[in-house]
Amino acid sequence: MAYNATEFMKTYPGHNYLAGIVHVGSWISQFIGHGFWEKRSPALKDNIAQALLLAPLFVWLEVLFAAGYRPALQKRVKAKVNAAIAKFRLTQTNEQ
Repeated sequence: MAYNATEFMKTYPGHNYLAGIVHVGSWISQFIGHGFWEKRSPALKDNIAQALLLAPLFVWLEVLFAAGYRPALQKRVKAKVNAAIAKFRLTQTNEQ
């Protein structure tokens, strides 16, 4: 992946412009997705440090888990996430 990125940078003169468009487009898509499908605000509005620092770690762990990295850890994390989601849904139901 790094090789492809480097080659793209060397051969495409507008690489920074294109990267900026992709980056801004991704943020806009994220806000639209949260508002339209999830019907709630993204974590960026709750805690900017979490959104900018921990989100990449989350994505990296998802990639590692998909590749079979530490299945016992994945099982423990998934159990905690499922419990947190159930608790969140319960509070959402009680508020309505």
